[in-house]
Amino acid sequence: MISIWDCDIDAVYPEPFMVDLDIRVGDHAIRTTYGVVKEDTQSSGSISRIVEYAGWSIVVLQEEGERFHIQCRKAMG
Repeated sequence: MISIWDCDIDAVYPEPFMVDLDIRVGDHAIRTTYGVVKEDTQSSGSISRIVEYAGWSIVVLQEEGERFHIQCRKAMG
C-alpha cells in the first residue's frame, strides 16, 4: 500500500506554489513544506487517474480544502 499527500495546484508559473503539510502516520508526525513550479494543473482527480493507469486501486481518497490524501493498493490480477 502507498499513500500520497498532495494538493490541488492551479497554474503556478513563473511563481512557485508552496503549502505546509502536517502528516500523521500511526505515532509519527511530520511537518514539512511542499513546493513546485509547473505550467500544468493538478488535482486529486488527475493524480487518481495516473495511479489507476499505473495499475493501482484507490482504497481511500480524503479531500480537505485544496489538500488531499490518497491511499492505494496494487491492483490484483
